Amino acid sequence: MACYNKKTGDKLALKVLRDGPKARREVDLHYLTNGHENVVSIVDIYENTFHDVKCLLMVCEFMEGGDLLTQFENQSSKPYTEEKVGEIIRQIGSAVMYLHDMNIAHRDIKLENILCSTTGEDCVYKLGDYGFAKRPERNVLMESPCCTPFYAPPEVLGRERYDKSCDMWSLGVAMYILLCGYPPFYSMKGLALSPGMRSRIAKGYYAFPHAEWDSVSQATKEDIRCLLRTNPSERMTIHELMNTPLVRGEDAPPTSAPLAIPGEEMDDGGVSIGIRRPSETLSFMPDDHDEEDLMHHADEVHDKIPDEIPKSVRFLRDGVKAPRLHSIQEEVGRALEMMRMGGDAVYVKQPNLAVCSNPLLAKRYKTAHMSISSVHCS
Repeated sequence: MACYNKKTGDKLALKVLRDGPKARREVDLHYLTNGHENVVSIVDIYENTFHDVKCLLMVCEFMEGGDLLTQFENQSSKPYTEEKVGEIIRQIGSAVMYLHDMNIAHRDIKLENILCSTTGEDCVYKLGDYGFAKRPERNVLMESPCCTPFYAPPEVLGRERYDKSCDMWSLGVAMYILLCGYPPFYSMKGLALSPGMRSRIAKGYYAFPHAEWDSVSQATKEDIRCLLRTNPSERMTIHELMNTPLVRGEDAPPTSAPLAIPGEEMDDGGVSIGIRRPSETLSFMPDDHDEEDLMHHADEVHDKIPDEIPKSVRFLRDGVKAPRLHSIQEEVGRALEMMRMGGDAVYVKQPNLAVCSNPLLAKRYKTAHMSISSVHCS
């Protein structure tokens, strides 16, 4: 919410947190990085009590341009140019590099948490909301499965240990959205995280559809591929990202025509991810197939993909454009309500199989964990 300095009249932003260990960690880590030019500045911090509830009041600079997602949607989610995306990532990447060099993982990088100084061309982009930020001991991996599903990497959804590379996956998702207008992984079932969406994230199934991506350079697409590696140890680091032509503002190589990967996908329960060629027909799976059938079918298709095509594919029906970001959000309104709001955490729940009496749930859980390949963080 907005507030004003009584002496100067300056407009500021006020964030109220219920006092506790989590809130104090958020304030401590934010304050620790407060000096960076691309981190939202903390002006002052107060303790107070409202209706017998102890609270922390964090007064921050007011970002007139709002958050980047709102700006993006206000222009009908029209894709940004590579030059503009490079400038955004240069600024936010600088903040992330500052955090990572201090061994701090933000863990919730998304367009909503990138704040803008103005709506003009001279906008300064800053990283905010340290609600999930954590500073583990050196060489100690994190375990808390907290996330915003659209931006969550496989190791977080798979309840594995993970490191700061989780932020790099999220940056890759943000870049993808800004360059085409929709996310690489999503569910159309009104769920924050569906089985189909989870399996595609785990296997890295996404694509660069021609309509939106033909004008994007191969170098930039390769940067995204390196950020969306399912193995965290193979993922591009923040220092590597900051040294790419896109972020440095150098001219990228000419765009070359991408390989055609026609096919069709239906979300979640009914999934058709077979490659369609002139001599082949689409393969459909009925809505009542379980996760084991779905993921086995995905493996078969994955093995059919030619070697020259990157095995990170999300198939779309011929002639059908991927949904825009704003239309996806309309379809998954309930999902957005279930996503992380304010300073409250949303955790990916794990069924207690010891007391579970539902054999289908137990089977789905066992199959999902057998199908998601193990990730080793070093």
